Amino acid sequence: EESSALWTVDLTGAYNGTKVTRGVRLLSGRSKVLIQDEIVNSPLGSQWRMHTNASVDLNEDRRIVRE
Repeated sequence: EESSALWTVDLTGAYNGTKVTRGVRLLSGRSKVLIQDEIVNSPLGSQWRMHTNASVDLNEDRRIVRE
């Protein structure tokens, strides 16, 4: 059986009434993480950033190169 964990939080209060929910799930024996934001009825665009020690390679289209 694969070990996983799930955490969700309602961040709406920090976004001036725009409905924002963030979910974090640990996968593959808790060695990988999936972060998902759900944004509803936002009048603005959004950007998402993170910091990691992982090595990430991008191709010419600025998409992640998968091996």
